[in-house]
Amino acid sequence: MNNFTLKELNFEEIDFTFTDFNFSYPLKTDHFLKLVKEGKPFYPPILYKENKKYLIVDGFARLSALRTLNLQPIKALILENTFSMKDLLLISFELNLPRGLNLVEKALFFEKGEKYFSRDELLDLLPRLGFSRNQNWFFYLKKILNLEDPFKKLLAEEKLNPKIIDSLSLLSPQEREEFLDLLEKLHLTFSEQREILEILLDYKKLTKSSQLLPEEIKKSLENKDFNQRRKEIFEWLNQIKYPNYYQKKKVLEKIKALFSSQGIKVDFNPYLEKKEINMQFNVKNIEDLKKILKLLENEGEKLFSIFE
Repeated sequence: MNNFTLKELNFEEIDFTFTDFNFSYPLKTDHFLKLVKEGKPFYPPILYKENKKYLIVDGFARLSALRTLNLQPIKALILENTFSMKDLLLISFELNLPRGLNLVEKALFFEKGEKYFSRDELLDLLPRLGFSRNQNWFFYLKKILNLEDPFKKLLAEEKLNPKIIDSLSLLSPQEREEFLDLLEKLHLTFSEQREILEILLDYKKLTKSSQLLPEEIKKSLENKDFNQRRKEIFEWLNQIKYPNYYQKKKVLEKIKALFSSQGIKVDFNPYLEKKEINMQFNVKNIEDLKKILKLLENEGEKLFSIFE
């Protein structure tokens, strides 16, 4: 790695069609265009001569920016020792690893690596990327590569929950497009993405539907008011997730109104997930307390009947 020579080259001497050592995503050409226009320096690219052309080992985006502006000759560091393709990919890997690779870049590296490394060699590299040494990660990374670019971009920006990749891979391209629309129009958090996708998949299976999003959700997505849009869709999703609660909602409100009229505030656990009741009331003397206790004795069964 210490045997470099700094050399001036023209673009015609560089093989831009060879991208085996480039796994940056997204390619930061615009970033380097901005640096060039602002006159800010950056590290020269690293190249390796193979036959009559120079291969780009590191700095594809930098060279693309310079090429876009037709700024040549360019200065590049040339690796002088003899290296195999595997060695050169490892050099690129080591140069990029310190900056922190996003999930898409990790997937792209393994796609490139399959061409030059054995399965065991790739397994040995998994811990360097924060994965356990388990070949199941290969399947996971391939699923990432099979996603459409909008999903890859969200992953790279850490706006897509990595834990929903397996579920997304089960969807058709049309269904993924629909979920992407839902995700973007509702600004879903990681936990919301996971929960909502699970609800939709369960509902699709239950109803034997051919589409992921029910018409009710599609209609609500057209609502131009963001807050109202979220409210409508989450209300609908909760009806699917907690059917027992929504079937009893009117009865629940009547029970709460009954006790409220007697000065007792009654709260049930959200969506009746737990058999718990919270009560709040004020008494000024023992007579008030007796009235409350009498009411609970006569009407208390109604409170717990809601759980039946």
